[in-house]
Amino acid sequence: MGHFKREFVHTLLFFFFIGTGLVAQIDPPHLQVDDEDQEVGLLRSGTTTTRLSFGTYNYDLYGSDKRAFIETDDEIFRLSTSNNNSIGSIRLATHDSGVPTDRLTIAPYGWVGIGTTGPFAPLHVLSNSPESIIVESPLQDNYVSIYSGGIYQGYMGTYVGFGSVAAPEDMQFGTGFSNNTGKTHIVCGADPKLTVDYFGNVTINKNYTLPNSDGAAGEVLTTDGAGQLSWATPAGGGGSSTVVFSALLNSDNLIPDGIYTNLSDFDEQYDPSNAFDPVNAIFTAPSAGYYSFTMKWAMTSTTGSVSGSVNTYLAGDIMLDWREFVGSFGESWTQTTEVYLNAGQIVRPSVYQATGTDLEVTGVTGSPGYKVKFQGHKIN
Repeated sequence: MGHFKREFVHTLLFFFFIGTGLVAQIDPPHLQVDDEDQEVGLLRSGTTTTRLSFGTYNYDLYGSDKRAFIETDDEIFRLSTSNNNSIGSIRLATHDSGVPTDRLTIAPYGWVGIGTTGPFAPLHVLSNSPESIIVESPLQDNYVSIYSGGIYQGYMGTYVGFGSVAAPEDMQFGTGFSNNTGKTHIVCGADPKLTVDYFGNVTINKNYTLPNSDGAAGEVLTTDGAGQLSWATPAGGGGSSTVVFSALLNSDNLIPDGIYTNLSDFDEQYDPSNAFDPVNAIFTAPSAGYYSFTMKWAMTSTTGSVSGSVNTYLAGDIMLDWREFVGSFGESWTQTTEVYLNAGQIVRPSVYQATGTDLEVTGVTGSPGYKVKFQGHKIN
């Protein structure tokens, strides 16, 4: 069977205006049915534009009753409302249980709604699924770019280009490579709570700016009283609430009878000035002044009930306390002393005991309340 085409030509002539008032006749549009390709075409000779219009009434010469049209030319395919239809929207629908449901809407003002016929933004997605939008790419980098006034500002997504230290599985958000003046904000209630600038400076609650690099050993963060924080060497002053260090004994220390023994192997809890050596249990004064030290002891016998003297020291020449040790399960007590130290002087806890048997200072095997704790702070 040969290729058969049928054409249906509109019997009316179509006109269009050239300039002002000049009317020219062109071939009218016609339907063409192509049996072989199984298609129906709307064709029009003499122009590259073909349009199928829809209206409430019969279409007149000037299109005043036209409500929407489908149009095509060499470059575009357009589905549009007409110029005299300012309130109409374009909707794509599917049937759900026999009822037509609008799935995508283009509002008269150009905003697009997915799942809603009244979008409140240029793109409004209304979904019953908690995962409303998926942005997927087979590439390693996958991100959404943000432009303002046609200028690239930043992105959010995954990105490992331009020497980034991020791994492919890391999420990023912030300013882009070419934006060296913008800042990244984390906001609550439309109010910035944490801000990071191009140089890595971090500002908290718009008042406190952290330095973008580490300080030297022994330095602490100080404030200028106006929200600017910086690294500085601790001054000679300071109140009793300024804790310099705090540490718990990490392992049991055996204290032989009749031998002067230094404690060792502590676990630091707090030491911002890095003044305490937890391995050798040595504190080095970062500056001259009076210091207060507190030792919480927990000691037990390794051989049962014993009695005798136990002397505890700091630096081997400052005796904190003398104590008579009696018992088979041990004792726990706290001692505090104040001492003046020059910068660089050291302090370490030690024990001399004469009970006739070995003792143990309790570390990791003891409950938190019975572990030895060594801490200190500068008084002035």
